[in-house]
Amino acid sequence: MAKADSQQTIHSEITFTGKGLMLGEPVTLTLKPASTDFGIVFRRVDIAGVPEVKVCPENWADILPRCTSLRSGDTTVSSVEHILSALGGMGVDNVIVELDAPEPPGLDGGAGPYVESIQTVGLVSQDAERIFVEVTEPFAISAGDRQLVLLPADALEVTFVYAHPQTDSQVLTCKITPESYARDIAPARSFCFEDEIEALQALGIGKGANYDNVLVINAMGEPRTLGLEPTALRWIGVKSSNHFRAAYGPIATQVHRVAFPAVQSHDPRDLTYHRLRRPVFPLDPI
Repeated sequence: MAKADSQQTIHSEITFTGKGLMLGEPVTLTLKPASTDFGIVFRRVDIAGVPEVKVCPENWADILPRCTSLRSGDTTVSSVEHILSALGGMGVDNVIVELDAPEPPGLDGGAGPYVESIQTVGLVSQDAERIFVEVTEPFAISAGDRQLVLLPADALEVTFVYAHPQTDSQVLTCKITPESYARDIAPARSFCFEDEIEALQALGIGKGANYDNVLVINAMGEPRTLGLEPTALRWIGVKSSNHFRAAYGPIATQVHRVAFPAVQSHDPRDLTYHRLRRPVFPLDPI
């Protein structure tokens, strides 16, 4: 098992394919193990000479709205927030990220698929100590209604406050470990408001977005996903003990908690499913 204070890389290569969320271009992305003190480096294998872009504050660039971009010389890579979140949350210090397009694949619109694959191949502890940034005194920056406050602490703990006129205010506090990240943060997905879709498309972004990889919030602050409008449905069945209340509690006229054995007359693998991302257990081998 990897030591918490040692640098780590992935055990073996991982490949993802799909379309970029912002630009919609087909892309293949491969994560490769890297040596100690290498850091996280993107390689654009679709460009002659295979130029690299290292992940560091100096390479941040303002290229596309609504996403994080990096630039080194003439080489750019955008929409890196989900994969960097997954790598950071899971404790990956050194890795090569090869891709053949300007942005990673959008996948399900979040970091979840990256995390699941990293968990599958595992991590390797390396013979070098991890370098930490220590906050020794309070520090804050702000821009408009946005504010970031850093406070000294013995561990990484994040409190996120989100307030928008179309939704209820939300507050989440989470002490970040690989376990808590995989459970509480990685499943979060990209979202937008229904009334801003046309404006975003006019900016030339969101070309790879759809209801499978973006949660769309309507004018009443209610989520739409998989092309469905919850308020138009008479019944919604959810396999959840409590978490469903955050999304459906405000729009449900009644909530019935059901716990009993059921009889299934068909093999579920023989049925036809719509709007279902595959593979999924128990329909497919996982």
